[in-house]
Amino acid sequence: HLKSAYEKYRLPEGVDPKGIRVAKDHTDNKWKVYVDMGDKGKTARHEISFDDGYSLFKTRTATREQIAAKYLTPEINGLLSAQTNRLEKSNSMKI
Repeated sequence: HLKSAYEKYRLPEGVDPKGIRVAKDHTDNKWKVYVDMGDKGKTARHEISFDDGYSLFKTRTATREQIAAKYLTPEINGLLSAQTNRLEKSNSMKI
């Protein structure tokens, strides 16, 4: 639960930290993290480990942003690149 262990996790540029949610899923009573990126879409819900939950809620050595970056960076990058691909297509069609 060291603060330095979480310092390597950073969210990609363009992600609003207000869209990060860490909540208990009532179907299986496990803590899950997801990011609502507005018009870009939402990520899937990913279960966080006990240690990460402890670091986030009890010892406060991790932030929601760091937890989201740890579990969701590949998915966030996919949503961001899908958005830029759509923009490139719409720009090319205007020409």
